[in-house]
Amino acid sequence: MDPVIRPFKQSIFDSSVKELGMDALDLGIDSILENEVLRQIPLVRLFVAAAETGLNIRDRNAIRNTYAFIVTLNDGSIDSEKVDRHKAKLDSDRSFAEEELGRVLVILDSILDVEKSKLLARLYRAYVEEAVDWDQFCELSEAMGRIFLADIKLLRDINEGAVTDTTQCDAYRADRLAAMGLVSLSVKSMVAVPGSDALRMRNFVAATSFGSLFCKLTV
Repeated sequence: MDPVIRPFKQSIFDSSVKELGMDALDLGIDSILENEVLRQIPLVRLFVAAAETGLNIRDRNAIRNTYAFIVTLNDGSIDSEKVDRHKAKLDSDRSFAEEELGRVLVILDSILDVEKSKLLARLYRAYVEEAVDWDQFCELSEAMGRIFLADIKLLRDINEGAVTDTTQCDAYRADRLAAMGLVSLSVKSMVAVPGSDALRMRNFVAATSFGSLFCKLTV
């Protein structure tokens, strides 16, 4: 098994990270690596070993994201019985574990905003609890990676009915969400563009079932 995936598998459901919580991120990566409680976690030990040879910016970002992911996943809300069942599946099927956890690690490595690591953890929690299957998790995590953080609030407002057409938001942001299949657009009216003969379309906007599922699982 990949030398990174093995400690990740051993660490992913480690509830001891709750002792520090997200506050540790405010103290910096060095504080995480130096904390005696966290150093007992296999993945953190791997990070500590890497730090001895020097960490570049990408390494530090990956550590921050991975820590945020594990803390969010182990915030106490996940079903312990389903965790045990999922861990047993990971332990019994090496190729399954490498495909699943390898994908999660690749996503964490590519994320720029730590907030998205928390969103990914909530999506993975839904997968472990069997609220979504693997294909749905892959689709949802792909959308999570592509969505602008500023557009998430708009998506939730659309899903809750607070925004129903593109006169209530920036149309280009609704277009971005539509391109990912999170919302649907339908023509409301055509209006003249001041100072020209062109017409501008105004659209009704509504969350798709995929967009509603994304909202439900990332709260």
